[in-house]
Amino acid sequence: MVRQVDLVSYLPPYLQIYKEQVAALEAENPEFILIWDAVDHCLYNHFISTADEYGISRYEKIMGIIPDEHDNLESRRSRVQVNWVNLLPYTMKTFLQKLNVLCGANHYIVSGSFTEEYLLSITTYLENLGQVDELNELFNEVLPCNIVVYSINQIMCTIISNNTFAARLTTHAQITLTQDWCETFRPSGGVSAGVISSTEMYQITSDNH
Repeated sequence: MVRQVDLVSYLPPYLQIYKEQVAALEAENPEFILIWDAVDHCLYNHFISTADEYGISRYEKIMGIIPDEHDNLESRRSRVQVNWVNLLPYTMKTFLQKLNVLCGANHYIVSGSFTEEYLLSITTYLENLGQVDELNELFNEVLPCNIVVYSINQIMCTIISNNTFAARLTTHAQITLTQDWCETFRPSGGVSAGVISSTEMYQITSDNH
């Protein structure tokens, strides 16, 4: 939380005219800002959802979690949240509560048949590093060994692409100067592969007088 500290405003109006006191209090404003920041820092680290790296490391130490060197803060936070919600007995309701912590409320699809096939199908949309590993740990910890788990994790992507096609129209004329023949030939134009072309041949003759 950003706080604007102004110690001079706490002085009575008749004392604010003395420059020595005003200057001294204004010099202390940055120190009080540091104190407020430290208080906010302690408050945020009391909750897993707002803790920084130091706060998350304290939770990991409590639960005996050793983070991987490739984990980021969000993946470590997700792992701590899943392990913090440790409810017994392990029922389907408890399993769904853990999924809500890991995936977000109702941000997954669960279906299954436990009468004959003992099959559980789960579709998730996890994007942060390490969350899929946490999901596998959740399967091993909560689900019975006789349940076949079919899990799919989908990452939704939107691709925007512009494709441009170009074409060219060409007209070619061929002129032949000769005295050997006196015929005029005009071929008809045609269309091929979407390109229009037209070719014409002209005969120019001259009389010898």
